[in-house]
Amino acid sequence: MRKWGKRIDGFDEAPFPIRAFRDFYVTPVGGFSRELAPGEIGIREEALSQNTDLTPYEDLVTVSKVDGAHRIPLLLRALFCVVPLTARTPDALRKSPRGEAVMGPIDETSDPQRQALAIEEGDRIVLNSVQSSFGATRSRLWGGVTP
Repeated sequence: MRKWGKRIDGFDEAPFPIRAFRDFYVTPVGGFSRELAPGEIGIREEALSQNTDLTPYEDLVTVSKVDGAHRIPLLLRALFCVVPLTARTPDALRKSPRGEAVMGPIDETSDPQRQALAIEEGDRIVLNSVQSSFGATRSRLWGGVTP
């Protein structure tokens, strides 16, 4: 999980995401990027490996605001696939200098659950990966295809 002493873009360590509880991580939203699909949420690759137990391209998370606004029952929440942000996604990577979450576009073409999140850049969010702990992974639910 955490490897001490590593510097990332001038920062000692990537402070985000912060593990709040088992399978729960808190991080600010760094922004939105069209380099990601609507069902994806990206985190800088180094921060993802240092601060989480999430498996890129496999684990699914639900997203909610820390302030509890727009509460949606767990089983009705949209699932997002966690992806690492690398040099192949320069716009998204630029928005996650310290491990902030970057989301794919949420617009009028997104499903209602994603629209209901009403998340904006700078909001603090909770990534909940409990479903992945119980075997709900991208490949098991959709055969490797993001909905």
